[in-house]
Amino acid sequence: MANDYAHESTGFLTWHRLYLLWFEREMQILLNDPSFTIQYWNWANPNDRTSTMGDVAASPNDPVFINHHTMVDYIFEKWLQKYQQNWLRLIVFGKYDGPKNDPKFAGHSDNDCIVPFIPVYTHKDMFKQAENFGYSYSGNH
Repeated sequence: MANDYAHESTGFLTWHRLYLLWFEREMQILLNDPSFTIQYWNWANPNDRTSTMGDVAASPNDPVFINHHTMVDYIFEKWLQKYQQNWLRLIVFGKYDGPKNDPKFAGHSDNDCIVPFIPVYTHKDMFKQAENFGYSYSGNH
């Protein structure tokens, strides 16, 4: 069984935040356009919910795959803004180490490195508001 570093545990939100930052920077390099940004997609709008995002195996082929994750990150951001991140981080990661002998949970603790990304960041590094990473969500969505 392969480890799933992106899903099924406490590292979900922080892994995806780093993934979006990585993807956006790679697109900037490929397009030779440092102003390129990933567009936010609000899937809470019922008219915008036609996708295969419920199927984890098929979802990366869905045209809305990246934009879906911007909504997940938006919700994470609003959560971070609403609550004090220090105590919130302790709730999410504080007592969690995962089952000691279960490789499924490897890589999901607070100080674990988020893989497979380089440079190396921990989940704790990513548990900050978006402005710390050079972006924000403007307006009320």
